[in-house]
Amino acid sequence: MMTTNKLTKILSGVAVLGAATATVVGITASPSHAAVKLADLLVPGASFTVDDKLFTDFFFQPTEPAGGCLIILCGPVDAAAIMVGPATTAHGPGLKFTGLFFAEGGVMYDIALGYTVEVLDPHKWIRDIHMTVDGTMVGEGDLEIIETVRKPDDTVVGQCKVDNHTYAGLSCGMDLIGLHKKLKVRKDIELMGFDHVNMTIPEHVSFSILDQEFSQTTPEPGTILGLLAVGGLGLVSRLKKQK
Repeated sequence: MMTTNKLTKILSGVAVLGAATATVVGITASPSHAAVKLADLLVPGASFTVDDKLFTDFFFQPTEPAGGCLIILCGPVDAAAIMVGPATTAHGPGLKFTGLFFAEGGVMYDIALGYTVEVLDPHKWIRDIHMTVDGTMVGEGDLEIIETVRKPDDTVVGQCKVDNHTYAGLSCGMDLIGLHKKLKVRKDIELMGFDHVNMTIPEHVSFSILDQEFSQTTPEPGTILGLLAVGGLGLVSRLKKQK
């Protein structure tokens, strides 16, 4: 039977492990009001901290705009023009991306945007995801964002979608499969500068703010031990070896 003292040692060990990892990557914690350029987070080793969430391994991969138009005229987005700060909706700690994501009429544009999120609080685990387009939405073209969440081993544990012309709407959220300390998040953003009914009619489309949040929970002690075992952390056995 696991005693309270042993459980405390295990949780403390998780905290130490997390702190050591943070030191290795040279994290610079960001105050709650701060925002930085996405371009600055694309540098290897860069990170951004919101409350107990550490965000690392950012990537931003825009395609060339389809339709024969220069990027500067047709569509988003220089990573230096996108600001990253703390999310502002109420589901939990997360990120807000602020910038002009757009495609001119007759142009199609795809962006892959992602990062890794890790919970630093040893008592908390991520249980669900929320994504919201809550800035100004302009134009009659099509926007679709599909978000896929994976464990570090690439197992998919959740997916949600927003768009501006179907029942999906501009906000989505879903419970993940299991509880998690660390996840990889990828958003596939598609901006289509055509009317959503008649694809022969060019239409502008743009949005300016994308919020991403993660709700979390504190599991019961027995659940925590099970999660540690299933997650393959091997932390309990490591602590025993250190005694």
